[in-house]
Amino acid sequence: MTKSALGKGSSFIVELPFRIGDPAQAIDNKKNIEVDDALMQNALHILLVEDNMFNQMVAIDSIESYFSNARIDVAENGQIAVDKLQAGNYDLILMDVQMPVMDGYEAARTIRKMDPEEKRKTPIVAMTASVIKSEVDKCFESGMDDFISKPFETEDLVQKISKYAHGNGN
Repeated sequence: MTKSALGKGSSFIVELPFRIGDPAQAIDNKKNIEVDDALMQNALHILLVEDNMFNQMVAIDSIESYFSNARIDVAENGQIAVDKLQAGNYDLILMDVQMPVMDGYEAARTIRKMDPEEKRKTPIVAMTASVIKSEVDKCFESGMDDFISKPFETEDLVQKISKYAHGNGN
């Protein structure tokens, strides 16, 4: 039904015939993710390199929802990430590519030259909003192992972590 008056606008009434469903028959839309139980229980040590606080919060919540024993350190730029890796060891680095001070590309190149060798081999997964081929190629050329597009689906992030954590990406 529509009501309209010149100079006053229009109003519309729409009736949608929905039935109230049975909650017991509700479909779970969450994707079924296969994560090794042992990996979920391990104390993963992840370095999240992200300058945006909201993105940090989303990534941390997503990781912790599947890996309750994960220890997550945050670096706001690539230089801090390099410093943190020099001071400690990580199972995986999640690296934003566009950051102040040192971007993710330069940080990855620096990490790939580090000593000892175990630090250079730390898996790096780029987190980027741009998935055009030239940008993805730039991630690989700088030494990153993989990428995930932002905004990401939690399931995709969990799969990447599962793939690379504790050297499982080989």
